[in-house]
Amino acid sequence: MLKKIFSVIKIIRPLNVISSGIAILFSSQIADYQGLTSNVLLAIFVVIFFTIGANVLNDYFDYQVDRVNRPDRAIIVGNVTRIQALYISIFSFIAGVFLSLQLNFSSQILSIFVSLPLLIFYNAKAKNYPLIGNVIVALILGLSFIYAGIVFENITPLIVPALLAFGLTLIREIVKDIADLEGDK
Repeated sequence: MLKKIFSVIKIIRPLNVISSGIAILFSSQIADYQGLTSNVLLAIFVVIFFTIGANVLNDYFDYQVDRVNRPDRAIIVGNVTRIQALYISIFSFIAGVFLSLQLNFSSQILSIFVSLPLLIFYNAKAKNYPLIGNVIVALILGLSFIYAGIVFENITPLIVPALLAFGLTLIREIVKDIADLEGDK
């Protein structure tokens, strides 16, 4: 049982999840948000749940590639089944959507009708296309800062962090693709 719990924690990639939440918290400070603390917490948890959903969905779709590139992943070693991963991902996305509905309308549009479809499209199809997939991942990370700016009603100071996130992520994704060439074959 403990092994299963550890595997579920591992599949969600807690460092990525924590980093995404911290980015939104810092964004509230950068935007000099003076509104409700509950809005900050809601925005953090929307991004956290979307990050969990995307991370687990990635393992769901990448199970064949991960046999070569990431043989220690929870699905590959059999500690989490693909269907369990899919359920975790769906639950996380639903939780993120539900929480996003508590925030302003513009942030709902960005999270539910832009970011969520991009996350799903990337994992299901776009990651198989060099550069297109990389650009989508970079766009999603950059949009996290724009999302925060919309929630916190001050986008301007978050444009530079969004552009930096986009650029650095694009470079990182290209380097990761080069490292994963063997498994991708």
